[in-house]
Amino acid sequence: MNGDGLVLGGRTLFVVRNAASVVVKIKLTRALRKGTVQVTVTDPTFMFPTTAASVRDRLLVVNSQFDKRAAMQPPAQPFTVSSIARP
Repeated sequence: MNGDGLVLGGRTLFVVRNAASVVVKIKLTRALRKGTVQVTVTDPTFMFPTTAASVRDRLLVVNSQFDKRAAMQPPAQPFTVSSIARP
């Protein structure tokens, strides 16, 4: 639910769930058609994350703050990218 950004590396899929402010690590089958959740990661720096990129042993998670727009609130500036250890 609320899956936004996807990062695929081999048979490991990371799903950025925006409204939940989590990143979910999923181990996929050989055919890449099914998967099992391995871990769900949260971080206090997540601010309605929308996508991610894998860089070495880290995930760079983009904080969109889209929830602020919907609530007619100004976003916190500057916009940020969270860097977490790749689970």
